[in-house]
Amino acid sequence: VDPIAATWCIPNDVDDSKKLPLLVAFHGDGGNGSQMAKSCARVSTKEDPVFVAAVSWQNGERSLRGGDVAGFVKQVREMMAAVEKDNSIDTNRIFMLGFSAGSTVTEYFLTEEWEKNPERMDIRAAFFCSKAFDPRKKYPPIPMIQTVGEKEDNFYGQDQRAYIRQFCNMARKTGIAVTYHEIPGRGHELAPRVMQLVRDHIQAFGGPGCDVYRTACGEQEPPEALPFESDDPYVQE
Repeated sequence: VDPIAATWCIPNDVDDSKKLPLLVAFHGDGGNGSQMAKSCARVSTKEDPVFVAAVSWQNGERSLRGGDVAGFVKQVREMMAAVEKDNSIDTNRIFMLGFSAGSTVTEYFLTEEWEKNPERMDIRAAFFCSKAFDPRKKYPPIPMIQTVGEKEDNFYGQDQRAYIRQFCNMARKTGIAVTYHEIPGRGHELAPRVMQLVRDHIQAFGGPGCDVYRTACGEQEPPEALPFESDDPYVQE
């Protein structure tokens, strides 16, 4: 959608009758939608396909870099509408993720929409990765998932981990439903455990379109493993 760009990662060989969850992602400062899409597409598997749309929010004269939040939100909405028009998307399963500075972009989108267009708020849950959101603002009543690396205690001279912990505590005191996940041994990155947490929450907050796995005996089965190797015990489990 001109003048912003977005990279779509469309799952292969998906049954046309199956509606997919949509993950809208915003990259960090200096990144781009193509890189972000490749990282976030790791949440998709053959049994649990997820459509990923990663926005290059620092490109274009009317991008968020220029400070036009309302114009930017409008463009993202146009992009989301194009995804839904051309693909089988479950509109009850739309999620938003921001990494680093992209978390601030996610914050801008949610607060702008909740203030001016609350009737069309369709984001099921929001992920804030390696940067805190501002709990003093007004957000829609949706789950917030916050992740930070254990080694982010000295990120460009700042203790990002302590900063994020403080803001999560403030958010909980004001009634925002937020969970805090600290990733052992990792720094400022979209680590495998972050991707696993995103996928877990997409399944847990699935809504009407969520797949339920059951054996022939009726016992529930775990979802399919993510398609990449990791030495993280959480990911392996």
